[in-house]
Amino acid sequence: MNNFFSQPYTPQFDFKQDLSKKQHGMRSSAVADFRATEVCMSKCNMKFDSSSVSDGESNCLRQCFVKFFDSGLIIDNEMQNFTRGVNM
Repeated sequence: MNNFFSQPYTPQFDFKQDLSKKQHGMRSSAVADFRATEVCMSKCNMKFDSSSVSDGESNCLRQCFVKFFDSGLIIDNEMQNFTRGVNM
């Protein structure tokens, strides 16, 4: 009978656990940014011999970073709006 008439459940907010999850998310975001930088630099065949970046390399880097930035925005939007059940 408890399956049909269950007791109301009120989730409790745990401040420590919430901060720990936020810290873990920020750490993961920083690591992802560093990895994106490494991937883009290796993908665009950056040459560190000269002190300037060529036009082809700068365009490649720009496009690569835009792709990573857009996907990061989508993930951040999903995390902020849907992880706690709060719709937009």
